Amino acid sequence: MTAIPAQITSEMIAQYEEASGKKLYPAQAERLLIDLFAYRENLVRIAIQEAAKQNLVAYSRAPMLDYLGELVGVHRLPAQAAKTTLQFSVTQAAKSNLVIPQGTRASASDSVMFATDEDVLLPAGSLSVAVTATCVVTGEPGNNWQPAQISALVDRVGNYDISVTNLTASSGGCGEENDDALRKRIQLAPESFSNAGSYGAYRFHTLSVSQSIIDVAVLGPDEGLAEGCVELYPLTLNGLPGPELLAQIEREVSKEKKRPLTDKVSAKCSPRMAYQISARLTLFTTADSGDDACRRA
Repeated sequence: MTAIPAQITSEMIAQYEEASGKKLYPAQAERLLIDLFAYRENLVRIAIQEAAKQNLVAYSRAPMLDYLGELVGVHRLPAQAAKTTLQFSVTQAAKSNLVIPQGTRASASDSVMFATDEDVLLPAGSLSVAVTATCVVTGEPGNNWQPAQISALVDRVGNYDISVTNLTASSGGCGEENDDALRKRIQLAPESFSNAGSYGAYRFHTLSVSQSIIDVAVLGPDEGLAEGCVELYPLTLNGLPGPELLAQIEREVSKEKKRPLTDKVSAKCSPRMAYQISARLTLFTTADSGDDACRRA
């Protein structure tokens, strides 16, 4: 629907002049009223156009985008908490098995705490055991705590002197999925209707694990891998994924209804590639001297 104010005004002026048989000039009261009516009609046309676009995935936004996603079984991902791997250690080996219960908390600061995801057993004679843990708050506050920064045990475990530290940098915390990410998954959703193992299906299932995943490379036999082998290389908002997210991806895409029975799927971290950028600077007469520009570059 056309929503061009000048065109709408011209059409209304022409209709008035034809109906009245008079020439209409800018200073006339009728012209001022026509300008007002044209403005209102333009707003109505814009509203109609925007309402129609909400029926198209490419242009829709919340909440209509969520309703369109429901038609293909795609729902907006809620805010997620960061994850890490905690190691619990004792100075002297315990004489009996020690259970560290699910929900045992360790702190990186007064406001950021991580709780263990499951019960973990420290066998008699062992000095340490590792377990995954999740930040108690969702979003980005739990991200980027580097190894050994989460080291304060909040909950006492029995009568043992136990220390705790994180082995991996915490990652994966993010807010609610935004419209652009949800739109991409809705457009990919038809690929997931079959578990024949298409590239698009693996992309969809990987992106559906967490909204912190912004892209994923899917490699298979066409890229030189053995028959039945699939490798996933996700990229997150904060760069490369942590081991906890990689394990979560493998669990999700390896479910019976999501992959062919003969496919062996593995999620891996992309190798870091060193590169250099060569640039040629063209300086204008008003720019800084060449030496100053090179130093800043």
